[in-house]
Amino acid sequence: MEGGEIYDAEKEPPVEVFEWTTPQDRTPDRPKYVKLEFEDGVPVSIDGKRLAPVPLIGRLNRLAGLHGVG
Repeated sequence: MEGGEIYDAEKEPPVEVFEWTTPQDRTPDRPKYVKLEFEDGVPVSIDGKRLAPVPLIGRLNRLAGLHGVG
């Protein structure tokens, strides 16, 4: 989402901007702690579940979006 209302600090962003993330008022009340493991600088698991890099990053992005990050 780019342009228009999102550049006006006086206005709330329209709901359409929350395609990959969750609006703050809809996020969980408790934080989510995530454990990442790396081998040679490459992420190999999330919360003890070993995943290939692309699915791992996708899972991490979904978790982050659920908690309003993004």
